[in-house]
Amino acid sequence: SALVLNADGLADGVIDLELRDLSAKGIGFVVDCHTDAFMRDGAALALPLPDRQQAVFPAQVRRRNACDGGVHYGCTFDGTST
Repeated sequence: SALVLNADGLADGVIDLELRDLSAKGIGFVVDCHTDAFMRDGAALALPLPDRQQAVFPAQVRRRNACDGGVHYGCTFDGTST
């Protein structure tokens, strides 16, 4: 799951996601169409990393593509380049 942040950077909701890939610089995940409708207007995210579940890390959405029954998002963690 991930936190969705509002324009002020405050938590605005929690989404469920399917992790597709993870690196030190970014993350790729898939959400269902209902979740995509909530996120697609430029929502920012904060995600826990699998090895550090106690903290969340802000991430910027860099790309969004339709995929098998859902939508794939590619994000970079704040402070990293694409």
